[in-house]
Amino acid sequence: MGKKKKKKKQKVIVVRPGVLNHADAERFEKACEKYLKKVTKSKETAQKALQKLGIYTPTGRIAKRYR
Repeated sequence: MGKKKKKKKQKVIVVRPGVLNHADAERFEKACEKYLKKVTKSKETAQKALQKLGIYTPTGRIAKRYR
């Protein structure tokens, strides 16, 4: 039959609330890249994303705590 594959040891990154393994870190990085491409397509989408995060006010100015 087929050969048995050796299990690769996964690099573990310890984070405060839990444990994040290498595969999880890669998935997170890809998700971040996808989100970044989505929100930087135009100036309007970028401003909406910053408003959602609380960095910009609804009027388009920088929030007080970031001045």
